[in-house]
Amino acid sequence: MSLIKEVSRYLKKHKEIENELGVFQIKKDEIPDGGTSLIKVATCNNENYVIKFLLQNINLNETREYKRFSQAYHIVSDLKSDVILPQIGLYSLEIQEGVVIPYTVMPKAYGTLKDFKENNEITFEIFESIFYRMVYLIKKIHNHEIIHRDLKPENIFLLDGTIESMVLGDFDIAKFDDELYLKLHKTEKKERLANYLYSAPEQKSNKKMKK
Repeated sequence: MSLIKEVSRYLKKHKEIENELGVFQIKKDEIPDGGTSLIKVATCNNENYVIKFLLQNINLNETREYKRFSQAYHIVSDLKSDVILPQIGLYSLEIQEGVVIPYTVMPKAYGTLKDFKENNEITFEIFESIFYRMVYLIKKIHNHEIIHRDLKPENIFLLDGTIESMVLGDFDIAKFDDELYLKLHKTEKKERLANYLYSAPEQKSNKKMKK
């Protein structure tokens, strides 16, 4: 059985998970999953959260994906920047003997830029607001020597539904400056370095750009 089915079956049976933050009741509401993750909405003390499960078994060894996952969590949570979706905790869940799944907890945002685009008419004024907010967000993380490398509407969150509350999330494949941050994982050539649909033309080409 695949890990996503095993985790889903565990959550359907137990309906809650507990850690030092409290008891999280898993809701039926779901957010579209990433390629290597399962994402669930949960409530704790009457507050809504999102729990992101990395579909990797770390019982015997820490995988390459987990090292990236852990590195992104620690760096992003330590920054506490107003342009990054807050990270509250990194934990692990034993869903059965010998199978341990890591997960992070974060506050539930109002929605994503993809949701906003699908539910609103994008006028020039709105486009302009989104553009300038994005420039601000990217400039801020670049000032921290961080390159996101997976920018797309699904990874841009609106905390309260307004353009002014837009922040960036999902830093799992981001590039962090080695001199400023603890490096848990070294990027290899075969790994994904960007989102193809939202990459610049020169990133998609194997040809070197002329100076």
